[in-house]
Formats: sequence, structure tokens, C-alpha cells
Amino acid sequence: MDESQKEVQEKWFLHDQDPEHWFLPDILNWIAFRILPTKILNIYKADVRESLEELGINLFDIAELVSPAFLTPTQTDYLGVGKDPKLMRAKEQQVNDERLRKADHYERAVQTLLRNDQRSASKRSESPILNSILPSNSFFESNRLKIAIHKSNFIKRATEHEIYSTTWVKELKIKLQVHKNRILYLLRSSSLVAEGILLNASESQGVNYRLEVQENFNDFLANRNSQVKPYSNIPAEAWNADSISWDASSLEIPHKVYLLVRMSKRDVLRVLPLDVSDKPIGSEKTTSIGRPQKHWNKVLAQSLKITNNGTIHIKQDALAQQLSEWYEETFRDQISLSSVKKKLKEYEDCGLLNVSKS
Repeated sequence: MDESQKEVQEKWFLHDQDPEHWFLPDILNWIAFRILPTKILNIYKADVRESLEELGINLFDIAELVSPAFLTPTQTDYLGVGKDPKLMRAKEQQVNDERLRKADHYERAVQTLLRNDQRSASKRSESPILNSILPSNSFFESNRLKIAIHKSNFIKRATEHEIYSTTWVKELKIKLQVHKNRILYLLRSSSLVAEGILLNASESQGVNYRLEVQENFNDFLANRNSQVKPYSNIPAEAWNADSISWDASSLEIPHKVYLLVRMSKRDVLRVLPLDVSDKPIGSEKTTSIGRPQKHWNKVLAQSLKITNNGTIHIKQDALAQQLSEWYEETFRDQISLSSVKKKLKEYEDCGLLNVSKS
């Protein structure tokens, strides 16, 4: 990190409007989209993030609580996916609203019918929306062709948007999985230490699980000692990819669950600082004192890509050779096979890869 980056980061640390703790979806948003978490202020100007009572209302929807309504083009470009369909839909709605505002009352009636009346075509002529605006239903009958064209175009756009949204969500899921695995590696290697509220949870995931956990959390709030810290540190060995709920920012362990899992902002930015991994490939090397840092985070991402997120078994020697050649071609720099194998062993120990020496 150069001096300008350090200065920016220090100023950001001192900003009192930024939360001191980040939940799991905050960290995912940070490394995937470079979205900095913000405080969520209630009517009393207090941060909802620090209120267990208010967080309890959104116990299983922490990601929705802390994430933006939609991603900007800059944020999706950073991850390498197309425009957020929710943003596209919002912009289209704005255009339609403006067009509707300028239209005459006949066209407004037709557009309002198409957007708000989901009944069958045979029932649409009876729509109270039309009856309140049109002089008579004869207008509807005489303009049936125009309405049919509007309806056809409306359905076509909606279908295209649905297809795009489905494809986009699948692509997003694949891209995010690489970053989720990276966070898991940092937690299992103790590079990051998280804390959560440890409660009993005898049921497995499902309706009963949620009811039990919510009830146990409510009991915890009612009976807790305000002098005792509610959060407990989570041991590194407890982390398992299948036991994490990114939406709820929670971690299941046998018969228990860590809720509202969070990390210190300073710890996160110490391990995942501003712009360290964002240097363009092939950029000029800068002179620095000591041995230059290797792009191990990129190596992890490439390892997961080659092994399909750890689901494909591959020999360690073969994978190390591929990664070494890829690294030299990508960064115009070399890494030794022994160094790569050492990292692969770390990734395997953390359960991210499935490799063998023979």
C-alpha cells in the first residue's frame, strides 16, 4: 500500500459515520464490489447495527439490511458482471413514469391498465381504472388493437428482463463464490477473527430451525446481563463452507449457532486494504524496499477456477505447474513451485481444495 492509499484509509478510519463492525455480507460486498458499509440510523440517530433489539427483527435478513437496493455499473464492472437487473428495472420505471406523466388521459388509462390490472383480457373492459378515466367503454373497444400492441410489447420486455435476470443471478453466484471461499480461507487460517452470539439450535435448517433460533434469541435478549459482553470469539476450526449463512451472517455448529457474526473494521481493512488487489494486470512495477509481495489472493482465485471451486480432484504437482505458468504469463513475474505447493497445502487444510501429491 503506497502513502496516498494509507492516507485515504486513515482518514476513513477516523470518519465517525462508518460502523466499527462489519457483518459477513459487508465483507463480501467490500471485496466483491468495493462497497464500504455505512451506519443505519434509526429515528433516534442511533446505529441499528449496534442494537441487538433492532437486529433481532432482521435476524435472518442481515444481508438485505446492510446491502444497497441495487448495484451501480461501477460496482458490477468491478466484479465483472453485467448491469444489475434491479437497476435496469428502476431506470425503465422512471422512463415509463415520465412518459405517463406527459401522455394524454386516454393513453394514461391504457398504460395504467397494462401496469396495474393483472386480470384476464375479458375482464379488463370492466376495470374501475378505465371507468374512472374514460368517457365510456366504447373507447376501450375502439382502441382494442392499440391496447393489444401495448400489451404485447409489455410482455416482450418483461420476458426479456426475466431471462436476463435469471442469467445474471447465475453469473453473480459463480463470481461471488470465489470471494466467499477467500473469506472462508482467511477465517480458517486465523487471518481474520470473527465473533458472534452463541445460542442453542437443536433443529437443522428449516421453518422449525428459524422459529427455535428466533425464540432463543428473544429469550437471550430478555435475560441477558447488560454488563456481560454478548459476543463470543469464533474458533478458526469451527468455520465450514456448508455451515455459513451469508444472508443471516451466521454460522451453524453442532446443536448451536453463532448469530450476527461480525468482525472489526480495522481487522478487515488490515487484511483486505484499499486497492491492494486492484492493480491492473501488466502495470509497471514500482520500486520498493524488500521482496515484492506475491498475488496470492489471485492464485487462490485461479486455483478455485481450475478446480471448479474445489469440486474437481487434481494432482498437486499438475495444479502447481499450471498456476506457476499462469502467474508468470499474467503478472510477468515468477513464483517457485515449492511456494505454490505450500500455498496449495494451506488451501487444502482449510477445505477449499481437493488435491493430492500422487
